[in-house]
Amino acid sequence: MKKIICFFLSAMLIFALTLPCFTAAELPYLIDDADLLSEDEELYLLANIEKIVIGYGYDIVIHTTQSTNGQDIISYCDDYYDNGGYSEDGLIFVISMDERDYYTSTSGTLVDSLPSYEIDSICADAVPFLSQGAYCDAFSTYLQNLSDYFAGGYSSDTHYDESSDYNQYESDSFDIDYLIDPLSDFLYDFFYKELAVVIVACLIAFLITKLIKSRMNTAVKQSDADNYVIKGTFTVSGSRDLFICSSVNRTPISKSNTSSGGSSHRSSGGGSSHTSSGGTRHGGSGGKF
Repeated sequence: MKKIICFFLSAMLIFALTLPCFTAAELPYLIDDADLLSEDEELYLLANIEKIVIGYGYDIVIHTTQSTNGQDIISYCDDYYDNGGYSEDGLIFVISMDERDYYTSTSGTLVDSLPSYEIDSICADAVPFLSQGAYCDAFSTYLQNLSDYFAGGYSSDTHYDESSDYNQYESDSFDIDYLIDPLSDFLYDFFYKELAVVIVACLIAFLITKLIKSRMNTAVKQSDADNYVIKGTFTVSGSRDLFICSSVNRTPISKSNTSSGGSSHRSSGGGSSHTSSGGTRHGGSGGKF
């Protein structure tokens, strides 16, 4: 028995130590299928995406594609996010080069907390860069406005400051200083991943300890007192049941209300929401560039 327990503990410990390998396999937040960005630009944008992902807990995805293959941009965005394995709460920003479309699809809590008119305001400063072919500038502007909105410092009444560091970025002369310090990023990620490993290991140890403790208890719980009474020494002369109260539960029958129209779009948080082909509720907004 001791050998089995030791083997089980060793297996759990090995599993816990390998957790960082699994957590390191992060989801792709930047998918440049249209090949519009250089490698340095991708690193720059990824660093800023991860700042939002870690800081606010939403999955933020930027995706470029040459074409939606005949699918409308809204359905394409919804399906791409749904099928990508991303969390329930998040958004995806897609540009399609052949159709010259851009669109932001929101999911989960962002459907209501980020209405379409706020999305339009966030995109307003980025669209001119898309039209000029300055795609990295467009995405960095979009991310900056989005981050400001989550932080409570950006709304439809404010506009992007053209003198900000993001607008000073030039894709043809990439400055490595714009990147987040790789060492601080590593230490930040390492701390949280190792913290998760410690928590999981403690939980496993607690469960194993409870299991071992339960097997050490040889006392058997009795369901009644018969086993504690010597047979023939206790006699019940009479018994009766007394009902001292009663309760009645009434459930009203709901009336069905029929409404006209079969549209899947409905008002939500100042904008509109719709249901994707996979049955997930999404919001969003977009246009042409």
